[in-house]
Amino acid sequence: MFFSGYDEFYTLWGREDDDLVKRFELLGLKMGYITDKTSYLHQWHKKFMGLGRSKKHIKKQVKKNDSYFNRNNSIIRNPDGWGELDS
Repeated sequence: MFFSGYDEFYTLWGREDDDLVKRFELLGLKMGYITDKTSYLHQWHKKFMGLGRSKKHIKKQVKKNDSYFNRNNSIIRNPDGWGELDS
């Protein structure tokens, strides 16, 4: 399976997690939800608010993310091999 990790197009906020779910579904994988108590890891990053970006700029980028998400139905991202998983 060639999947190549997160799509690096997405910036600021929005759609990168939805993109992974969409690609799993395109691969025919079944999705399940963990309902028991669990632990998770979060990759820390600075909040984008207050980094010199206006609300108008953020809304514009979120719209770009949405548009890209809605028209992209490819499973493969980062074709140069970043995050490659072989099985």
